[in-house]
Amino acid sequence: MAKRVEWEAELENSRKDKDEFFSSGHPHSPIPLKERPKFKGLDYYPPNPAYRFELELYEHKNKEVIKVEATKGEIIDLEPEKDRTVEGKWILDFNVAYNPWCAYSEEYTCPLVPPENWLKVPILGGEKDFHHKKSK
Repeated sequence: MAKRVEWEAELENSRKDKDEFFSSGHPHSPIPLKERPKFKGLDYYPPNPAYRFELELYEHKNKEVIKVEATKGEIIDLEPEKDRTVEGKWILDFNVAYNPWCAYSEEYTCPLVPPENWLKVPILGGEKDFHHKKSK
């Protein structure tokens, strides 16, 4: 239970930090400058431990690196160091799902996710759709 409380507190702090960064005058905030005064934070689904998994991953002998391109030609990098447990399991947590910055401004790029990676079921975790958010 203590591990869950820590996980939930860390998730809530991360969300708070992100909202503060997005609403601040920071030049790298993806929220357009004219929209920042009315921005009151992102809408999130409540933390749900059922959407967090620690999984073993079968690794093939002949590994293939997959590069995901973005709409402006960039390659998206993953950070496996932070997404693994000390036991070597991979963490898949839909509670930290987020909108790419292109959802907030056309100045940013979006990843081009291959159709075979699209999910056919709704995932009610992480950030909600930004375009349906109403100013508070």
